[in-house]
Amino acid sequence: MSGTADQSQSEARTYYCGCPAEAQDENLCDTCNQVNLDELLDCNTVALLNKPKNIFRLGHIAGSKCALCQFLRACLPQGTLDTKDVLNKYWLKIGRASPLFGAQGLGLTEVPALQIYQQTRYSQPGLASGSRSILLVHEAPTIAGRHAKNEADVGLIAGWLETCNQLHSQCKHDPGQPIHDFIPGLQFIDCLTMRVVSATAASTEYATLSYVWGGHLNVATYAPNETIDMMPKVIEDTALLVRKLGIRYLWVDRYCIPQNDTAAKHCQIQRMGDIYGQSMLTVISAAGSDPSQGLPGVTSVSRNPYPEIRLGNRCFIGFLSPAIEMSRSTWNTRGWTYQEAILSKRRLIFTKSQILFDCLGFHSTDCISVPHRTLHSRTGVYYNRLDFGRSFPSSLDLRDPRKVLDLISDYRKRDLSFDDDALHAMAGIFAAFRKLKQPVQFVCGLPIFYKELLQADTRQFALLQSLSWDGT
Repeated sequence: MSGTADQSQSEARTYYCGCPAEAQDENLCDTCNQVNLDELLDCNTVALLNKPKNIFRLGHIAGSKCALCQFLRACLPQGTLDTKDVLNKYWLKIGRASPLFGAQGLGLTEVPALQIYQQTRYSQPGLASGSRSILLVHEAPTIAGRHAKNEADVGLIAGWLETCNQLHSQCKHDPGQPIHDFIPGLQFIDCLTMRVVSATAASTEYATLSYVWGGHLNVATYAPNETIDMMPKVIEDTALLVRKLGIRYLWVDRYCIPQNDTAAKHCQIQRMGDIYGQSMLTVISAAGSDPSQGLPGVTSVSRNPYPEIRLGNRCFIGFLSPAIEMSRSTWNTRGWTYQEAILSKRRLIFTKSQILFDCLGFHSTDCISVPHRTLHSRTGVYYNRLDFGRSFPSSLDLRDPRKVLDLISDYRKRDLSFDDDALHAMAGIFAAFRKLKQPVQFVCGLPIFYKELLQADTRQFALLQSLSWDGT
C-alpha cells in the first residue's frame, strides 16, 4: 500500500503491531495498493469522523488472489457469493471503533476500525449483517484487536475471573449454607483424582459444565470414590481447565446426578438453578455437537482461525461477534442448556474460534483487547450499553418479574429429546422467579401475574396469551 510511515511516530498514533508475522504487501492488486494507510489510519483524522467514510466498493475482490482481497472476502457475511455483481453491493468504510461496541463517549482513545456496509435496494447502506468488524492489533489502552493463539490463554481467563472477583459483589460465591445441606445426594468430580466424591467431603467451591449430550446414551451411576472410566473429551478438557484455574471440583450432570436414586435425581433437577447459580464458573461448550468434541484450544482440539492480515507494520483481524457464533451452535438449540447459562453467574464460553467470558458484571472475548477496569464506573458498575457480543442477560434483566415471559418465549424455540422434559428443563428459572420480591408463581409452566404488572405492557400481555406447553 502506498505511503511510508515516519518510524519516529508514536506507536499509539500509528497503531503498529510488534508481532513477528510477515507483511503481505507484495502483489496487492491495483485498487488495494492505492489505499494510503498512513493517511487513512491517522488518529486525529479518525477522531473527527462523525460517520464512517467510504474507501471502495468490494466488486474488485471477486476471484482476486490479492492478500487484502482474500482477507476482505473472509470478513463478508457467511455464504456471500464471490461474484462482482454481488460484491459491488458491499462497501469498505473506515470509522471509529467505539460506536461498534457502545463505547463512544466513555473517555477511551478513539481508534479506527474498518467496516463492511451493504447497499440495499430501498435504503442507505448499513452495516452488513453477519460481517466481521476489522480491527487493528495494537497496545494502546483502548479497544483493539488481539492475536489469539491456538492454545487457550489460561492467564487471560484467570485475569477475567480476578477482575470479576474484585469488582462484582453480585457474582461472588455465596459462603452461606453449603449447597449439599439442601440438595441430598449431591456429588462432584474431583479434578485431581478423576473420582466422583460426595459434596459433603468437598470444598464449597466448584465449577459446572454445560454441553450437548448428543445421541441417546446410557448413563451410569457412580458411587462416591469411584473412578470414571472413558471420560468424554469435553469433560476431560473441562476438568483440566478448571484445575489450572484453581478450582478442584466439577459438577457434570451425567456423572453427578444419582441415576438410581429417584428422589435425589428429582431434587437435583428441581434445584438446577441453585447448582449452576452457586458454582464459581460455568464452562459452556458451544463448539461441538456431542461430548466427544473437546474444548478448542485446551488440549488437542484446534480452534478455527479468524481472518488476519499484516500490511507493513500493522496487523488487522476480522472480528465476528461471539453472539453470532453462539447463535449458529448446536448448544444454542438445546432446551436443557438454556437455564444452565441463564442461571450461572459466571460463564466461560468456548466457540469454534473464540473464548468468551460473560458474568453478571461484564463480558469479554479473547479476540479483542479491552480495558475493562477503565470501563467500570467509579462505583464498580460496568456500563450496560457496552456490547462485545454478549449472549445472556445481565443481573438487571432478571429483577423484573415480566422478564420471565421473554425467557419462556426464547426457551420454546429450543429442542428437547423428550417432551416430558419441557417443564423440568425450565424448573430452575421458575424457582428463581419465585424468589423475587414480587414472586411469580406458575401453573403447568404458565406464570401468574398481578393484573397491574401487565396493564402497562400490552406486548407482554399478548405474549402471555400466546404461550402454551402443548409441545407445538
